[in-house]
Amino acid sequence: MESLWGPACEQPQDRVAFERWVDDATSSEILARTLCTQEKISFERMERAKDGSLPVFFLDDARVIKIFPLLFKDEWVNECAVLEKVQGQLPCEVPEVLSTGSWEGWHYVLMRRLQGRSVVQVWDDVSLDEKLELSEQLGACLRALHQIPSEKIASLPWGWGALYQERRERLLEHHRGKGLSDAWCEQLEGFLDRFVHEELFSVENRVLLHTEIMRAHVFCSRDDNEKVYVSGLLDFEPSMVGPREYEFASVGVFWAQGDPAILRRLCLGYGFAEHELNHTLQCRWMAQVILHRYSHLPWYFRFMPMREEADTFEKLAALWFAFSA
Repeated sequence: MESLWGPACEQPQDRVAFERWVDDATSSEILARTLCTQEKISFERMERAKDGSLPVFFLDDARVIKIFPLLFKDEWVNECAVLEKVQGQLPCEVPEVLSTGSWEGWHYVLMRRLQGRSVVQVWDDVSLDEKLELSEQLGACLRALHQIPSEKIASLPWGWGALYQERRERLLEHHRGKGLSDAWCEQLEGFLDRFVHEELFSVENRVLLHTEIMRAHVFCSRDDNEKVYVSGLLDFEPSMVGPREYEFASVGVFWAQGDPAILRRLCLGYGFAEHELNHTLQCRWMAQVILHRYSHLPWYFRFMPMREEADTFEKLAALWFAFSA
């Protein structure tokens, strides 16, 4: 779509074109500056965030603007709606929405910048005890998120039920397209038939999900006594209402990354009893890894624990979601 404001402000026509555009730092900054000018958002300094699938810019020290092309309008609607509902409801901060708007088909949300640093930036520098403490606190944050009455959340662009239906219909197509071997693909249907249980579809089991719990999306700070704590949680654009089991797919893969002590401490912080941390739960979470919107098993194989004897999804579940060494 041509823009009167130049090529940098033209709408990408598909996701491939968007990825090319977003990788072009010059074009994305031109768009951000033009949008801020048109929307009368003043600032002295603009700096692009290093991470993120969507362009995010820091405006001075206190504000952040996140920009969504027309292709990602649903994600913009989603993030705005969820941030409004979770504000003040968690033990940690979430970005406070200052304003939202649209210009030339581009959508944005202007937010107050979270304090602290993302956990991914400091993970290698904190002690094991501090990692365990952060994990326990994150578990408590997720518990609080899941306790927000889901019926009070405005209708979101997508939900787990529709995602599940789409994933089951395109199960082999999706995973083969990611490069999963035939040996693993042959196990997919049978494993899901065993571990996707009926309670997942009940209204009582629906909670508000973040869906992408990873170290880059969790912020931490230190208090006056230099004790580390979870200070913020961000990136709610893929949030949805669904069964709480779906949340733990990303927890296991991207937060704990196969570390039993980290996962166990988070689960205890969440409120699981010791007897609930069993092999059935591991397999149910593994099923959600397979069904996840962004599931990419061959990529996970590169950084998650792997053993030659872990040649079935049940064995892989016990390895990836281990609760003890």
